[in-house]
Amino acid sequence: MSPSPPRTALLVLLLLVFIAVVCKETTHASALNAATTMGVSPQKMERIQRYLEKINKPAVKSIKSPDGDIIDCVLMNKQLALDHPLLKNHKIQVHFFFFLEKNLCLIAVYPEFYGDSTTRLFIYWTRDAYNTTGCYNLWCPGFVQTNNQVVLGGTIAPPLSTYDAYQREITLLVWKDASTGNWWLSYDNIDVGYWPAAIFTQLVSYATSVQWGGEIVNNDVNGQHTTTQMGSGHFAEEGYQKASYFRNVEVVNSANGLYSPSISPSETNANCYDIAISSTTDWGTYFYYGGPGRNPKCP
Repeated sequence: MSPSPPRTALLVLLLLVFIAVVCKETTHASALNAATTMGVSPQKMERIQRYLEKINKPAVKSIKSPDGDIIDCVLMNKQLALDHPLLKNHKIQVHFFFFLEKNLCLIAVYPEFYGDSTTRLFIYWTRDAYNTTGCYNLWCPGFVQTNNQVVLGGTIAPPLSTYDAYQREITLLVWKDASTGNWWLSYDNIDVGYWPAAIFTQLVSYATSVQWGGEIVNNDVNGQHTTTQMGSGHFAEEGYQKASYFRNVEVVNSANGLYSPSISPSETNANCYDIAISSTTDWGTYFYYGGPGRNPKCP
């Protein structure tokens, strides 16, 4: 199943809005007068209101998701991305690639950031190796969202993968528009938006590397490795329906064509988390990865 981005035109209405996630906890609300009706603390709503006032992006609509997140919507031409100084006169591109300067597209469980343990889709960008630029999702000027079907920072809708049973798959594609230099993100064949070429230096031309895999925050408390699991929490050798995997791993070339690259595995500590690469006709280049974290061989 090779990812292929849609190329159909999208009719943009004057009142089209995009989904901007400006909250990072499990349950939120977006208006102070909704405290009693929604059962959410006024303190949480005040924080959100102060943030919206700070960036001067009042929501035109708020939606409560099934998992309790409050998603605030703003007009497309008023989104925070366009506050970036390099995008002062930027015209939003609408039609219907991981890098020290990089774009990141990740599926993650991040309690310290989101306040819960749900699985979420998030993005991150930086142009100076995380020193002074970049941010997650839509929290700073940068990524321009053009579609309101995908919530950046939002939870992945169930069903999720189950050990030794159903396996949930999604398709992610990042590619460069040759005519504008913008880097587009596609999620399950939906063009979500793009990183404008103007916010990058090296990526104005091309990417120098692409990386797939998993990452764990290990604080090494008391000299012990974290018990945080990567992927399903099972080692690569366990295989399908047990270990997490990437399949049909491909790279987009300068002609926007897809091809299978030569990839090299990298493991920080194979006793904690590992990886196994292979290829088949149906799955192309693929790999299993992950692990339990702390265990007898990974103290």
